[in-house]
Amino acid sequence: MRTSFIALGLAACLALPATASARDATSDDIKCVAVGLKLSGMADPEVAQAGALTAFYFAGRVEGRSPSVDVMASAVDALAAMSPAETQANSVRCGKLLEAKGAEWVAKGKELEARGK
Repeated sequence: MRTSFIALGLAACLALPATASARDATSDDIKCVAVGLKLSGMADPEVAQAGALTAFYFAGRVEGRSPSVDVMASAVDALAAMSPAETQANSVRCGKLLEAKGAEWVAKGKELEARGK
């Protein structure tokens, strides 16, 4: 019986870092949604389009990882809490992540094309 309690306690401790890591990833992605939403309201159509794409991509990541999170409400709260410097830093961070994913998708598309798919 005691061994069962120890095993359960150990399993719970091992699950904590994964939960904290997922929470951090969700928080980071929410900030990207917030930045994307802000950019999607800009007058420059290219910037607005990039912002919308950013918001949709990162919202999808959040919803896939944490379906119970209210993405829009969380993004509005995140944007309100960010200083201009934090907004800029998150814009750069999120942009780099999105560019890397885009490059990965382009490479995979070319690979499929080369295989005749």
